[in-house]
Amino acid sequence: MDRYTFIAEIVKAITSMIAAFALPAALIISVWLFKEKLGMLLLMFRVRHKDWEASFRWDNADSGPSRTVIPAHCGQHSGDCGQFLMGV
Repeated sequence: MDRYTFIAEIVKAITSMIAAFALPAALIISVWLFKEKLGMLLLMFRVRHKDWEASFRWDNADSGPSRTVIPAHCGQHSGDCGQFLMGV
């Protein structure tokens, strides 16, 4: 391997490392730049599915959950239900 090939391989490796970190760095920078606006958007975010709802609003935060939802598999001799119920 001559000197020019070695330099070309080093430059190729550096550019591939920069390309690998470009998207995560752009996401982190954009979240940091728009954190106030993203916070306001997050407050408007609400998910509803069948019999449960999740939101990031603080107006109902002190009232607590309206009911506790237990997964359907907890009555079927599974060992992980105790861990779920302890986290509730």
